[in-house]
Amino acid sequence: MNNFIGIVVSFAYFFGLLIASQYMPFKTLEGKRKFVHIMLGNWWLLVIAFFSNVFAAMVVPVSFIFINYLSLKRDKENGLLSSLERKNQKSYGIVLYPVAMSILIWMSFSVWHDIRIGGIGLIALSYGDGIAALTGKHFKYGAFKIFGNKKTISGSLGMLVSTFSIALIYMYVTNLVSIEELMLVSFSVAMVSTVAEAITPFGIDDITVPVSAVVMYCIFRS
Repeated sequence: MNNFIGIVVSFAYFFGLLIASQYMPFKTLEGKRKFVHIMLGNWWLLVIAFFSNVFAAMVVPVSFIFINYLSLKRDKENGLLSSLERKNQKSYGIVLYPVAMSILIWMSFSVWHDIRIGGIGLIALSYGDGIAALTGKHFKYGAFKIFGNKKTISGSLGMLVSTFSIALIYMYVTNLVSIEELMLVSFSVAMVSTVAEAITPFGIDDITVPVSAVVMYCIFRS
């Protein structure tokens, strides 16, 4: 029963974010997009609270892989989920995001056997990558290019600080590491995910950022 409730609450949360983004005082579509991008990271708390079955937990992100893809193909500017997609810029980020969530769900249940672990990857993707884009856009300090990716030092620093901070809180609250290791593990997770975001080509950092964050955690765990 909890799994069914989790599905209902998750869909309500996802669509609630989309609706809320339309009424938030953002001046640009990008602001709405990043609001949703960041706040989706909180979904993992619902995963921990409700889901005990991998297939039930994957219902929502897998559904949004198809919903987002159809929305992207239909009309990127006025599609079902237009607040998730950049205007006049071809990107499959709104599809790769739920793909990453699905991977994290499956790995958490089937490989790590600890649902808390996948949350590390999602917070790096949601808060870290989202805040990196915002800080890079507003401060634009130290522009550089790696593998064709245009990045800024300010954006990378924003991601490093935000990922470190939220990882520190998340791993402390969920008791994933000891107090003695908390600072080191959080910083290592933040550092490797920041590097992954900066160097990943072809716009697939929605996959490499969460995966690299979890891999770094697992290295310390082993």
